[in-house]
Parts: sequence; structure tokens; C-alpha cells
Amino acid sequence: MQAICSGVLAYLLVLLFFGRKEMKAERLQKRMAAINSGGSDSLNEESTDVSFFDRILKPFVNRIIVGISKLIPKTPKNLQKINARLRLAGIHMKDSEYQAMVILVTLSCGALGGFYGLWMGQPPKQIILFVLYGILAGYILNRFKLESAITRRKEAMASQLPELLDLLSVSMEAGLGFDQAVQYVTKNNEGPLAEELAVALREMTLGKSRKDALRSLAQRCEVEEVKTFVGVVVQADEYGFSLKDILRAQADTVRMAHKQEVKEKSMKIPIKILFPLVLFIFPALFIVLLGPSVLSIMKMFTEI
Repeated sequence: MQAICSGVLAYLLVLLFFGRKEMKAERLQKRMAAINSGGSDSLNEESTDVSFFDRILKPFVNRIIVGISKLIPKTPKNLQKINARLRLAGIHMKDSEYQAMVILVTLSCGALGGFYGLWMGQPPKQIILFVLYGILAGYILNRFKLESAITRRKEAMASQLPELLDLLSVSMEAGLGFDQAVQYVTKNNEGPLAEELAVALREMTLGKSRKDALRSLAQRCEVEEVKTFVGVVVQADEYGFSLKDILRAQADTVRMAHKQEVKEKSMKIPIKILFPLVLFIFPALFIVLLGPSVLSIMKMFTEI
């Protein structure tokens, strides 16, 4: 258990040094905004405000990750699978760099577990066991972090879909075409689904057909509601139906399904609350209520 805790600590430390790739994009946007608004003075002021972590530690860890990524054997099938998972999680990293980060975190957890065993003065067999525990903890935490990010992003896309469908329908009723409506919606909205729609719009701009771009969108998102939306739009486009009416009906259907899902989750809450109540709250409550009575009874029996 101590080795697992050490592995968790090592994982958090490495993540602290590595951060996320999105921070680099945000920093670049801030620099561009500074150039547009304040010129070189604001840029120099920003460069002096960069922390030691961003200037030295984070680039150092990034260079280590890039170096490890060059040593990893690459197979097209494996890289394609990792790319799909990273894209689904919204993590903007190369597949090889992500593999290198996983290896670095896992080895760091194992090393920290070994150091902990040495610090505790354990025998060699126990130290090896601590190392294995740390490696296992690092791998599990990496996998859990990725799957959690995928789940959160899917839920965000499913919850954002009804609003975007309403905006698409209203935009088309105002006289815009489908592509122009998608452009308007993606320009004025943020979120994972808006980002994926922007990618699909960019693909259509580069010459990809609407049907293929939307099907690629459904394949990237892996959300049933989005797949249904894409199927309806593609079918309406093929048969020449009015998209604005179909989008309005689709928005109502998706919203109703989302409400039912939320209601289902809310009905499960009392059952989920029951376990912490039984395990933690009821014992403490019994101690507070019955404790004085039990002590009085024990005192009475000892006096007899």
C-alpha cells in the first residue's frame, strides 16, 4: 500500500512538471494578443513574468519525452489506435510522445517505489516488489486519466449537441446554407463538439465532400447522438429534404433523450448515497447515540 501511494505521488509530480500541451497554445495566443494590443513592451513584460517552471523545467521534461519517443518501436496499427484515443480525449499530443510520457511516468513511479524501499531499509526482494507496485500504479493512473478524459469529453459533446442543433436550425431559417450555418455556430461557440464541427468544416473547405466530412466527424466523436445527427443530415442531403426542419426535429429528439438520461442518473443517486451512509455516517451516528448508554451499562456491570 505504501508503494502504491509512492507511485501516485510520483505520477502527480511528473504531471506537474509535464503539464498539458494546451498550455503552450494558450501561451502562444496570449503572446499574439500582447503583440496586437501592446506591442513589444507588453511582450517583454510577459517574458519577464514567465516562471522558472515554464522556462527551464517544463522544456527539459519535454526534451526527455521527445528523446524517449524516438526510441519507441512504432507500428501503424498501434499508432492509429493511440491517435484515435488521444483525439477522442482532446489531448493534442503526438502518439509517440504520449507513449514516451507514459513510459517516463511509469518508470518514475517504479523508481520512487524503489527509493522508498531503500529508505525504509527493506531487503532486496521487498525493494523489487515496491518497484513493481510503483510501475503498476503509474500505468493504471495513466490509463485512468486517459479514459476519464475520454468519458468527460463524450459527455460534454452529448450535452452540447441540442444547443448547437438549435443554433444550426435558427441560422438556416435565417437564410444561411448548411456550411455557413456551421461556420457561424463554430465561430460563436466553444466546446469539444464545436471544435469537431470546425474540423469538419475545414475538411469541407479543403475539398472533402460533406458526406465524408460528417462521417469522419461521427467516427472521431464516437457519440451515439452525434452519429444519429450525422446519419440524418447525410440522408436528408442525399434525398433533398429540408435540413432546417430536420435539424429542429433532431434537436427536440436529442434534448428529450438527454433529459431522460439526466432523470435516469438522478434516480440512481439515492442508491449510490446508500453505501457511504451505511459505511461511514451510520456507524458514527450509532457511536454518538448509543455510546453513553453502552458506557453506562458497562460501568453498571463492573460495579456488580
